[in-house]
Amino acid sequence: MKQLFWDQLLYLWQIIKQRLLFWLILISLAIVLSNIPFSANPHYSVFTSFFAGVDFITIHLPINWFIYFIIPMLIMLNSFRQLWHARVIQLRGLQYSARTYAKINIELLGLISLVYVLITESIQTLCTLLLQLPMLRINYLSGVETLGLNCLVNWLGILWLLLLQAIINHFNAPLGIIIPITLLIITAYTLWKNNPLNSLMLLRINQNNIISLVITTIITAFIYLLVERHTSFE
Repeated sequence: MKQLFWDQLLYLWQIIKQRLLFWLILISLAIVLSNIPFSANPHYSVFTSFFAGVDFITIHLPINWFIYFIIPMLIMLNSFRQLWHARVIQLRGLQYSARTYAKINIELLGLISLVYVLITESIQTLCTLLLQLPMLRINYLSGVETLGLNCLVNWLGILWLLLLQAIINHFNAPLGIIIPITLLIITAYTLWKNNPLNSLMLLRINQNNIISLVITTIITAFIYLLVERHTSFE
């Protein structure tokens, strides 16, 4: 199974490498260029400009937040279906099951989400240090603990969105990108406090919606396994 992971990763890299590099470079430039004008401003934070979101009173769509979380989906698009068609004969010959294929896909989504979060938040941290801007704070947390929590929550949120996209892609590829994007927009304009996507906004994050995000991601991963389990190598 370990060998299958590396094989699938290599094939997936060939499919998404241009989109991955393009979007990573674009979001990295956006982070740097949008924050240079605020150098040494004690009232401005790189992290809040992307992750603050909106509270439950001032309702609007936070553009930086919205763009940040749709980019991983634009990187993936319908890549797993392309990977499936490229590898199905070989996987069938090696007698790998659809369930094994699905488990590897979840691991790949987790890796892609992690790479995206680590690269972008490392750039945000570097900008914060170089431009002498305030470091991220979440409630009573600060420093490394806060960065770790923010990375973890954003990783879970992106992983959930990518899992949802992968499930919907089985039935309709355009809806695979439309529905998750719609959920992000709905999150910004609704007041349900336990919405798991609220945990992706610093102004809304709390223990309950973090737990909700963890549970939702786990359930969605199981649903993805069930969907793939009924897929035959044809």
